[in-house]
Amino acid sequence: MSTAGTTPNATVTGATTTGATTGATTAGATTTTGATTVTTGSLTGTVTTATTSGTSPGDQARSVFVNGILLTERTLMPDSTWPADLILDRSKSNWEDWSLRLSYVVDRQAFTEWLNGSIPCPDPAIHTRGAQIWNINDRALRAFILERVSRIDLDFV
Repeated sequence: MSTAGTTPNATVTGATTTGATTGATTAGATTTTGATTVTTGSLTGTVTTATTSGTSPGDQARSVFVNGILLTERTLMPDSTWPADLILDRSKSNWEDWSLRLSYVVDRQAFTEWLNGSIPCPDPAIHTRGAQIWNINDRALRAFILERVSRIDLDFV
């Protein structure tokens, strides 16, 4: 077992943790599927994140606490509910439909804080792994968005 750390009174936002919470209470929604718990909202108590499957002591942590916020490396999954023909295109004046659909996807997959900019990138000199995770998530969201913008409109993004 590889333990990423223990943090008292942390705020967990869009986080996926595998491990244990000790004396913790949540304000928000918690969903548990198998060994993965997804918590949105705030968490008070002590949080210990651990990965139990296929890790060795040399593996990098997929989650780290930075300034009381748990950053978890995530992948923005393809969304089968996204219409194949919904590409942001100024000539079609479809911003409202496109933007609404994007907000549904990022909310469902816990990328809202990256889209609205509420989680700043950690200083890489202080939080190297936190900055790496933040950038991985930011690039995943950016790629998802750019794949759904018309080629002619890419210059405006």
